[in-house]
Amino acid sequence: MPKTFINGIDLYYQVYGSGSPVILVHGLGMDHSMWDLQVPEFSKSHQVIVYDLRGHGQSDSPDQPYSIDLMADDLDLFLHFLGLKKAAVLGLSLGGRILLRFGLKYPQEVRAMVMADAQSETPPESVERFQTLAEISRKEGMTKAAYLFFSWPLLQMLAKRNPARFEKEKKRFLRMSPIGLANSCLAIASMEPLTGQLGFINVPTLALAGEEDEAYLPYLDLYARQIPHCRKQTVPRAGHLSNLENPQAVNEIVLSFLKGLGKA
Repeated sequence: MPKTFINGIDLYYQVYGSGSPVILVHGLGMDHSMWDLQVPEFSKSHQVIVYDLRGHGQSDSPDQPYSIDLMADDLDLFLHFLGLKKAAVLGLSLGGRILLRFGLKYPQEVRAMVMADAQSETPPESVERFQTLAEISRKEGMTKAAYLFFSWPLLQMLAKRNPARFEKEKKRFLRMSPIGLANSCLAIASMEPLTGQLGFINVPTLALAGEEDEAYLPYLDLYARQIPHCRKQTVPRAGHLSNLENPQAVNEIVLSFLKGLGKA
């Protein structure tokens, strides 16, 4: 059970394959296993590193304020622990938010960035949703939190396309720390908007979103306009959890992008 103590917590991680490093950062309420349909393919040509964010999976869930900035610091220290000066990074949803902050705060450590179904801010209508989920998980526990979380439209698309995986994620979610979930939700709700800083990202960037992920699709255009070296692409037959709903397409798109970077 590989863990490292960084930034005041034990952080769980796994490393696969060899080659130029790629770090995968999961979404809210998930853990490193959300990438299990990517790791076998990516690790054929890259060193692939997955980890559990603070508050998630087998990493610690301290009862203290979390922030997107703090989670970006976790990633910075994790890279130092791994002995990596630079890596390509891929994040989905919450993971993408973290990568944006990481790329702005630690640009020298980013070789390239892939943001999947990620927003550079938290729209006002979403703030209340995350605050409500935080309150329910803390006061009423994970069963009621799961009922709310998995009723969100962006999760229902996975239920439609891959019911077995949807049920698997629900069972895993129930084992999550309610404190970790609550504090992670509040980190999203209180996120500092990064939209005005996008022009400072100066690395090759790929912005992805499922073609049915309506709330996130406008950000593809935003990123393509404001990030100097960014291209956008939609994932067919996919919603918010694009890597689970159409893994073959995501794998092909991301590996093609990484191959285009050349050798590290």
